[in-house]
Amino acid sequence: MSTRTPARCRLIRHSVLLGIALCVVVTLVPGAATAAVPYRSYTYDFWGKAVPAPQAYVCSREIYLDQLGAGALSNVQDFFVGPDNIIYLVDTGGSRIVCVDTEWNVLRIISSFDNNGVADQLKQPEGVFVTDSGELYVADTANARIVVFDTVSFDMKRIIGRPTSAVEGIISADLEYRPMKLVVDRAGRLYVKARNVFDGLLEFDAGGQFQGFIGAPRVVVSPLDILWRRIATKEQLDRMSLLVPTEFTNLDIDGKGFILVTVAQGSNQSHEVIRRLNHSGQDVLRRLGFQNPIGDVEYPYAWEKVTIGGPSALADVVARNDETYSVLDRRRGRVFTYDYDGHLLFVFGALGEQEGTFKEATAIDAVGDKLLILDRVKRRVFEFSPTDYARMIMTAIRLHNVGEYQRSADQWAEVLKLNANYDLAYTGIGRAKMQQGLYAEAMENFRLGNDREGYSKAYAYYRKEQVDKRFGRFMAVFIPVCLAVVWLTRTKLWKQLCRQTLQTLRRYSVTEGLLFSFSVLSKPFDSFWSIKHERKGNLPAAAIILALVGWTYAFMRRNTGFIFNTTDLSRVNLYSELASVLVPVGLWCLVSWAITTLMDGKGTPRDIVVYTAYSLVPLIIVNVPMTIISNFLISEEGAMYYLILTLGIMWAGALLFIGTMTIHDYGFGKAVLAGAVSALGIGFVLFISLLAVSVAGAVTAFINDIYTELVLRL
Repeated sequence: MSTRTPARCRLIRHSVLLGIALCVVVTLVPGAATAAVPYRSYTYDFWGKAVPAPQAYVCSREIYLDQLGAGALSNVQDFFVGPDNIIYLVDTGGSRIVCVDTEWNVLRIISSFDNNGVADQLKQPEGVFVTDSGELYVADTANARIVVFDTVSFDMKRIIGRPTSAVEGIISADLEYRPMKLVVDRAGRLYVKARNVFDGLLEFDAGGQFQGFIGAPRVVVSPLDILWRRIATKEQLDRMSLLVPTEFTNLDIDGKGFILVTVAQGSNQSHEVIRRLNHSGQDVLRRLGFQNPIGDVEYPYAWEKVTIGGPSALADVVARNDETYSVLDRRRGRVFTYDYDGHLLFVFGALGEQEGTFKEATAIDAVGDKLLILDRVKRRVFEFSPTDYARMIMTAIRLHNVGEYQRSADQWAEVLKLNANYDLAYTGIGRAKMQQGLYAEAMENFRLGNDREGYSKAYAYYRKEQVDKRFGRFMAVFIPVCLAVVWLTRTKLWKQLCRQTLQTLRRYSVTEGLLFSFSVLSKPFDSFWSIKHERKGNLPAAAIILALVGWTYAFMRRNTGFIFNTTDLSRVNLYSELASVLVPVGLWCLVSWAITTLMDGKGTPRDIVVYTAYSLVPLIIVNVPMTIISNFLISEEGAMYYLILTLGIMWAGALLFIGTMTIHDYGFGKAVLAGAVSALGIGFVLFISLLAVSVAGAVTAFINDIYTELVLRL
C-alpha cells in the first residue's frame, strides 16, 4: 500500500518540472551551454599574465573523415575552403583530393587526370588552393610539380614543374624540389612553400615562370652562440648545427593580397613567428598589442595541472574577415585570433581525448564565422561555432573598421558585461569617445585598457583644451605671485630669516650633514676631500640620504605618469623597492672596501659609506621632480623625460667616480680599474649567493624527501 500523501506527490511533481526547466535553461543559455567545454578561454594582460575569459568558440560538430563515403582517408594533411564554400581535403596517403560541400557530402574525388592525352595521377599531394577565378592548384609533392585544374570540369589546365633560373646559383642543381603549401594572389602570382627550402617562398609569375625567393625568415644569433663559435675549434664547429633560417610551416593570403605565413619557432628565431609579407617579401604585420602575435606568452598557467612547456608551435594560419586572422598551435591544440593591429582577441582549444579536443591539430580554415580544424591523428574535422561573446567582439571590430564608432562602442560595452577584464573593449570605447571630443572620458577608458598610445593622443587634445581655457586666469595669478616672491627675497627681513634658519639647522650634526650634500653637488673634489680629511658629513645623514633614495624609487614606481609607467602597481612592494637600492649600495660599499684595501686605498669603511651616499643625491634631486612632471607629458615628449633621468644617473656616477679618486687618493686610471674590479666583485658575490641559495634549496628538498619516505615507511 502506498504511503505517499497528495502533498508529497505534488512536491515530487514540482521537483521533476523544475529539473526539466533547468535542463531547458542549460540548453538555451549560451553561458551555461559552454560550462562543460573541456578547455579554458583566456587572454593576456599588459604584463603578459593569462587572464580567464568567457568561451569564444565551442565545438558544434565533429566530422569523421572515414565516414564521408569516400573510403578510408589515409593521412589527411591539409584542406582548403574555396570561394564557393566547397571544401577540398588533401588525402596525402591516398594520393587524391576529396571535394565535399558544407554538409560534408562528397562531390568529387580527384586522383587521376588526362595530361594532354596521357593518363596521369597525383602522388602524395600535401597542399591545395582555389582562386576566385575558379582554378584549383594542387601541390603534387611526390611528383615535384604544381597541377592546375578547372573547378567546373576538373580538367587539367597546366602543370608548373621544377623551378629553373637563368641566373646561376639561385636554384641549386641538387635541390630536391618538394612543393607542400601554396597560395595564389589576384594577379595570378604563385607562392610555394617547399620542403627543406630555407630561402623563403618560391615565387612564380602568372605564366608559371620562377621569379625568385621572397620573405626568408631571419636568423637571430644569440651572443652566447657567437662567443662559442669564436672560441671553438674547427672540429667543434663541424659538429655544431648550422645557423640556417627555419622553414615556414604554412601560409594563407588575405583579402588585400598580403601573404600570412607561420614560422616554426626555434632557438635561433625571433618572436616574428607570424608574418605578413607584401609582394617584395617585406614583413608588414602590425604588432601593436601588449605582446607580439606568437601564440602563448606564458606557460604553465595557474589553473593547469598538466602542462606542456615550450613556445607555441604554429602549424597553420587563416585570414579572416575584417582583417583578423587565426593561428593554430599544434603543441597545445589552441587557436589564437588577432585583429589587424596584432591585439589578441581570444583563445580556445586544447589537447585531450574529450569531445572537442585534439590529438594533433594540423590545419585550420574558416567557413563564414565558423572555424574548421583538422586533426590528423583522430582523422576528424572539428567545426567550431562562435558564442555571443565572440560575435560581439567581431561585430565591434567590423563597425569600427567602417567608421561606426559609436555603434562599435556600444558593442564593446556589451562585451564588458561578459568580461570586465577585456582591455581591448576599453580601448574601443576610448576611440569612440575621442571621435566625439570627450577627451577626459577617452583618457579614462584608455587607462582602463592599458592603451598608453591612445591615452597619449587623448591627453594631448585634453591638455590643449585645458590650456586654451585656463591659460589667461593662470597667468593672471602666476605673474603677481612671482613678482611678490622676487620682492620678498630682496628684503632684509627675508635674508635675516634665512640666515637664522641656517644657523639653527647647523647646530645639529644630522642637518649639517644633510646641508653639506649640496656642497658635494657644486664642489665635488673639495667636498670629498673634506669628508676624508675634515670629517665633514656623517653616517646618520648618509643613512637618511640612502633611505630617501630608496623612497624616491618607490615614489617613482607608484607616481610616474601612466604613459611612462609600465609597472603593475598591484605588485609594488615598498620593502622590495628599498631593498633594490640598499642591497646594491651595501654590496658596493663592502666589495669596494675589500678591493681598495688590496689596491692601497686610503678610505675607511666610514668614508666609503658616506661618499657613496652623498654621490646618490642627484637621483633624489632629478627623479622626484621628473616623476611629477611625467604626469603632464605625452609620449612624444618622452625622449626629454628619459634624457633627464639618464643625466641624473650619469651625474651620480660621475660623483661616485670622483669620490673614489679623492677618498682613496687614486689617479684616473687606478680609479677606473678599482671601479671595474669592484663591479666584477659584486657580480661574483651575487653568483655565489644565488649558488648558495640553490644548494640550500636542493639540500632542503633532499631532507624533505628522506623525511617523507621515512614517515611513509614507518
